[in-house]
Amino acid sequence: MREQSSNDSITQSSKTKQTNVFRGGETKVMKKSLSILLALAMVFSMFASVAVAEETEMTAEEKFDTLKEKGIFEGYDDGLPHLEDNMTREQAAKIIALVFELDLDTPEAPTFSDVAADRWSYEYVEAAAAADIINGVSEGVYAPKDNVTVEQFAKMIAVGYANATDMEIDMEATVDSENVSAWAQPYVALALEAGLIAEADDYTADATRTVLVEGAYVANAKVEELAEAAKELKVKSLSADSLVQVVVEFNAALDAESAEEEGNYDLSDSIDVGDAELQEDGKTVVLTVEELDNQDEYKIEIDGVKSAGGNTLEDYEGLFTAFDADLPTVEGLEFTGPKSFTVTFSEPMDPEVEGKVEVKKGSKKLSVDKNDTKVSGNEVFVELNSSFKDGEEYSISISKYEDFAEYANVSFKEAFDYEDSKDAPTASIEDVTQTVIEVKFDKPVSGVNKDDFNHTYTGWKALYITETKGEVPSNVEASLDKVTTLFVVFDDGEDGEDGDHALPSGTVEFTISSGDIEDNWGNEFVKTTYELEVAADRDAPTVTGVEVESGTSVEITFSESVKVDSDNYKFLDSDGDEVKIDITAEGSDDNKTVTLTFEDDNQEGETLTLVISDVVDDTLYENEMEEYTEELVFDDLTFDLVDRVEFKDALDSDDNLGTFNEGDDLLYIIFKEAVSDSAVDSDNYRLYNDSTLAKLDGEFEYFEEDHIIQVELTEDDFDKLTTGYNKLVLSDIEDINGNGMDDFQITEGIVAFDSEDTRAEAEVSVTGSNEVTIEFDQRLEDVNEVGFTIFVDGEEAVIDGIEEDLNDDGYTVLKLTLDDEDVDGDDLAIATDASLVTVEFDRDADDVEIANIFGVKPADFTADSTPTGTEIAVEDGYAPELVAVDPVVVTGANTVTIEFTEDMDSDELYKGFFEVNGETPTSVSVIDEVITLTVADDVLVAGEDLEITIDEDKLADESGNFFEGEDDLTLEDIVIP
Repeated sequence: MREQSSNDSITQSSKTKQTNVFRGGETKVMKKSLSILLALAMVFSMFASVAVAEETEMTAEEKFDTLKEKGIFEGYDDGLPHLEDNMTREQAAKIIALVFELDLDTPEAPTFSDVAADRWSYEYVEAAAAADIINGVSEGVYAPKDNVTVEQFAKMIAVGYANATDMEIDMEATVDSENVSAWAQPYVALALEAGLIAEADDYTADATRTVLVEGAYVANAKVEELAEAAKELKVKSLSADSLVQVVVEFNAALDAESAEEEGNYDLSDSIDVGDAELQEDGKTVVLTVEELDNQDEYKIEIDGVKSAGGNTLEDYEGLFTAFDADLPTVEGLEFTGPKSFTVTFSEPMDPEVEGKVEVKKGSKKLSVDKNDTKVSGNEVFVELNSSFKDGEEYSISISKYEDFAEYANVSFKEAFDYEDSKDAPTASIEDVTQTVIEVKFDKPVSGVNKDDFNHTYTGWKALYITETKGEVPSNVEASLDKVTTLFVVFDDGEDGEDGDHALPSGTVEFTISSGDIEDNWGNEFVKTTYELEVAADRDAPTVTGVEVESGTSVEITFSESVKVDSDNYKFLDSDGDEVKIDITAEGSDDNKTVTLTFEDDNQEGETLTLVISDVVDDTLYENEMEEYTEELVFDDLTFDLVDRVEFKDALDSDDNLGTFNEGDDLLYIIFKEAVSDSAVDSDNYRLYNDSTLAKLDGEFEYFEEDHIIQVELTEDDFDKLTTGYNKLVLSDIEDINGNGMDDFQITEGIVAFDSEDTRAEAEVSVTGSNEVTIEFDQRLEDVNEVGFTIFVDGEEAVIDGIEEDLNDDGYTVLKLTLDDEDVDGDDLAIATDASLVTVEFDRDADDVEIANIFGVKPADFTADSTPTGTEIAVEDGYAPELVAVDPVVVTGANTVTIEFTEDMDSDELYKGFFEVNGETPTSVSVIDEVITLTVADDVLVAGEDLEITIDEDKLADESGNFFEGEDDLTLEDIVIP
């Protein structure tokens, strides 16, 4: 038995189910309609939907006014439309000629004897006759002053419509009515099917002005729609009045799918296009982009956007200047609950800037929850710590929010009458595929669980729900709160996954049950069933754009979501041989964009061929794309210059310095990136002693890596370096991609080999009760624990293991794990405030092997929790914890304390981080490691349990480490002292 809905429509006034037909996502195969009109409407879906919407919403008088503004109808002297009046045949001819934009050229002789050349309607009647829309009541007679009947007008508008749309009229079609002439049957049938006239009791009766208005309005919309479709697609304007949005206005209505495909747009300076949204006018696309620089010029390339009529814009390039000179303004404010409201700005606002929201009832301020107040796009979602009261007036002011040009908003202050909402939340279906349904509620709702959604059968529940498309929640059983849009996943594409119930193609019933879904006022969602038209996706994905982001990153945009696999991508050199690159492929939120990264294999300056193969879309049928290839140029535009220059004065046979040792006395020039052969050209270097330049005569060659140059010094070179020539002047050096130095020449100081300036320096932090992390500023080799000593509270620790890693700069990071007993066998653990810890490194200790590429060991260091003199600091990277015994204590009728293992940060402490028995404290304070919560009367009740909830990632110690312990604390049967 099919599950019945207690409310079968998302609108309260309707008793029928809502049918949603979607043309995005996987819904690509549409059911063919026998109606020619519906077929046309699918081709021009945007205009058709607008026209239909207007037909259902506008009155006949409003339609008359619209046609009057276009010059198709004329009003009476009294200014009224008089829609109940009849119209003559010549008036009908004028309307037909204007609606279908007929050629008004007139013949040398009149076609009809009763419509002379000097008659006002002559050009309109002749235009309609020339188009075979009218042919008179008899041979050579038109009867212009006779009233036009409904069926006569039906023929005129049906033939005009068929001509305009290249449609053939079915001359066998009939109408189920006795009051229609035999000759008029096919014309009335088409006019009814196309919505050009309404059903009538008697089609032979005289037509009122209303009949002509209704028909002319629909036909005019179709004619304008066809004209739009026939246009050559062009970009009309480009603008960027907000620094995170680019507005592209086209000259014609667009195909929504191609218009909203981010890969069809490419910006200069590797600016990413994050989203493309077609606006209500159907012609304008707003691109959400990475932040632009104000008043800078950018180039945009557009390729693949289609008009509604199927014309494609190819290889367009245009320039625009990002220019934000306007202060953002508040454009609207909407209450979304008793403790929340949404502010809408005129442009996107910077989420990094904390604005000011002030809510007052008279002179009393309502506290704003700054932690839960968020900025998203041009909206700010404001949460309060207390509730509005129904029927009361509140003053709300908004200030100090900034746009991306750093302009603060125009200060806003206005009074609002607050009313509790009694309306149940409703939901609409935004998009549907065979695996995912996008649901949008009309206001924020909470308590939404995956089990609230099913299709076809009550047992076919959702696999999970998520706010971010493509993201799998860590806990699929958890409910979502304060959500508006979510994605309901019925099939995740994993073979053999229990619970997968993909939507079948065809008409599918989708139900949202009531469950615990309610809005912020507590209004419950009413169970609703929707009928969805779902089509199977049989189309393979295509590549819509490839962009080289950098020497280590390539971004690929597909026509639809794909499954991401690094093995689907490879690069070939000019000989067609595969280049060995360690590729990592990562998909965007919707997996329509895949970014390839290869950080250890910089390809700057290379020209490679990208090969994409075996890629399948992320649909039920996993349609496979044909192999795709494209030649890519990896540009390198900068040269990072020199890191340091080292002079190695080798020891002689007597272990003395200062004497020349051929082949052992060297100069090392360490660049920050790989350099070309220009770096081994001695003519590009000079020694300098602040007054005189001297050429280097030694032999230049690469040393192990292509960013290090070794110079085997001559005796003359050596003598200069030991007698005051302590600088090196470089010129005409290029990196391996041909990027030269910005300046004509640069001067670098020369440091002694194995001097303090050449040794790796360290930063030390405690990152756990038995873990110390040491981060160096060079890459090191032969890593082991020899040379390192760690003391905790004066006792030497046992280093139980060492883990080596590289940071983002390619430098060495060591994690040293300590045994839980010291060298004497006593218990050992580091305090959570990282106190009493000392870490030492002795480069001269026996058997120390750790060193850089030149064999130079790191610098000696002593790191201490309380450094003095030359010691470096041991940073606290250890999160605070609750004390083991009685962490929560009731200290009074209105006070509770929470004790931690170290001093807590008071600067960012806020009462909204806590709930005590479901209530927010009235105040919060901290002294050292103890936080005191003060609550209202009657919150603490003797003999009952005390429950404290702590917000995650809010409480921190004085070093900024967040508390990560239990966030729900319970104290049973409390005693109030």
